[in-house]
Amino acid sequence: MKGLAVRLCLVVASVLFAFLLCEAALRLFFPKYQNVAQGHLQPEHPDDLRLLVRPINNRGWAVHPDTRRRHPVHTNNLGLRQHRNFSDADILSTTTVGVFGDSFVESVTLDAPYVFTEPLDYLLNLDGKFTVLNFGVGGYGPAQSYFTYRSFPRQEDLDYVLFVYYGLNDLVDLVNNGLFDLDGGGRLRQREARGSAWWVPFASRLHLTYLALDATSRLAPYDDLSTHSIFRSRHLSDDLLEHGLEVFGQLIRRWSAEVEESGGRFLVVLLPTQPDYPRVRPLLEEAGVGVVDLNACYASRDQGHRGRAWMESPYSLKDGHWNELGNRLAAACLDDRLRLEAGLPALAEAARDAVLSEYYAAFGSPKEPPPPEGESPRSRRSIQRKYQALDGFDATQALIPGFSPELPDLDKRVFDSTHWDVYIHEDWLFFLKDDCQADRDASQLFANATPVDASPLPSLNYGSLHPTHMMPPQFAKCISEWRMPRDVVSHIHVGEGNSAIGGTGIRWSAEILLDRRAFEKVLNDMLAAAGEPVIESDMDVHVHGRRIFYVSDDCRRTDGRTPFFLHITPLHEADLPPERIKHGYDNWDFFQAAVTLGERCVVRWSLPNYPIGRIVTGQYEFLDADRTALRALWEGEADIGG
Repeated sequence: MKGLAVRLCLVVASVLFAFLLCEAALRLFFPKYQNVAQGHLQPEHPDDLRLLVRPINNRGWAVHPDTRRRHPVHTNNLGLRQHRNFSDADILSTTTVGVFGDSFVESVTLDAPYVFTEPLDYLLNLDGKFTVLNFGVGGYGPAQSYFTYRSFPRQEDLDYVLFVYYGLNDLVDLVNNGLFDLDGGGRLRQREARGSAWWVPFASRLHLTYLALDATSRLAPYDDLSTHSIFRSRHLSDDLLEHGLEVFGQLIRRWSAEVEESGGRFLVVLLPTQPDYPRVRPLLEEAGVGVVDLNACYASRDQGHRGRAWMESPYSLKDGHWNELGNRLAAACLDDRLRLEAGLPALAEAARDAVLSEYYAAFGSPKEPPPPEGESPRSRRSIQRKYQALDGFDATQALIPGFSPELPDLDKRVFDSTHWDVYIHEDWLFFLKDDCQADRDASQLFANATPVDASPLPSLNYGSLHPTHMMPPQFAKCISEWRMPRDVVSHIHVGEGNSAIGGTGIRWSAEILLDRRAFEKVLNDMLAAAGEPVIESDMDVHVHGRRIFYVSDDCRRTDGRTPFFLHITPLHEADLPPERIKHGYDNWDFFQAAVTLGERCVVRWSLPNYPIGRIVTGQYEFLDADRTALRALWEGEADIGG
């Protein structure tokens, strides 16, 4: 018996030693799974169910996509994106409306008074005492909105709960986040949150766990947990779409039942971004859920609404979200429905428009007429105090996360362009320029970090700086900041343009090397795999997979200020964007600074995800200040053949 116990102990010790040895080897020689084993999108505000939560009493700045004007973005005492605080008395003594959803509800790209929840609050308070709460968070799916409702301490005091549904986008989020699933009987089943069992935190930190998931083809749905599905593909296969619809239908049933058990009314709001919801409306009708169809409401006021694409409508911003006019019309439509639900007198369209004009005039909207001469500004000031001010905040005071209120000494400049200088300070990446009003048509900044062990280039989109937070004038600079990821990073791709990766509208871009050895190893491997150049010119051009490389011993024109042109002819004409069909090729021109690789300078860029027949590429320079005349410095062409 004693000998058996000894042998058993030796076996256990041997298995444990082998386990630890394999784990150490994975971390040291094959750290592929480090990103998922250690990553969190916002580790300072973790939430196991919703994955991302807004901090309370916080402030920042955002930029309007169309006008490029800056405006403050506050989260109040409840963590809501509203420029006013709410007390328990506000909720208990009024009819309370809670609005849930994603970026269409939160609308950080608009100044807060223009978000539909605020004029809706103003309209409803004409004939009663109402409080409208905006629970929207950009990137949320239906499950995250539901858990936001569940986590609200006063959920039972919400008289109306509105969930704003965003079509396929919400179904993708629901499937990718995987917070809910169906059991064998087709009933809704909540998946356990990370950390709910004692072994989950331990197993989630082991690289062996992800090796096992990878080997059994189970890693794909979970391998991007560090990004919490925000950067996932917006496409679902037919099977996943059907599954998402089933889960969505069950989730809406549960949510509606819980609201009604508390004495409230649950409504689903269909955004006007899609002409019809043929797959979802039957689910909602079968579940007995009330629907507010903004498509129908918009069409009743605008006869051309159903006949044109959303991005071509007068209600859309350049980034695809709804603008001030779209929010104003949404407030009018929801006021109509909520008055009907609450038994309030209906407002005639002309009367409602007059009231809304009164509201918007208080904020100096250029579309509203000024008040008559001699009119008392008291009502205007009262509107401003309620919907624009936030108790306890000074809107002129800046707050950079981690640095308050002074700007830190930035002594490590890692890149300078004609537009922005880029600095690294401790755990932060800063973009600075002197004139915030210059380049008003500029696109958004981006910063994408690549872990040391990642071989796909140019990056894995681990973190992305799409909202540009601008700091107020006392710094005498325009500033945007981004927290560095906790993973060991080899390089960060930074720049400014319409797309973080790709050749569309890039004004400038560069790669900041943090671990040169890791970066050079991957780059050398890919250049070796690319083989001989497809174009030999002032710069040799190599193509490998979806990457194109420009290599030269002459680095005079590789500082990021001399543009590259890249004209791509698809193998199949149907792959051309509609606006490029008349030209016969796709335009992927870009700016990119080179990195040095030994005595060579290398510029790398991405190619589109369709079979390529031919490329014509090179560099050009502008011959006049208006940038209308240009000439090619060098060029070449090559058949790629798919």
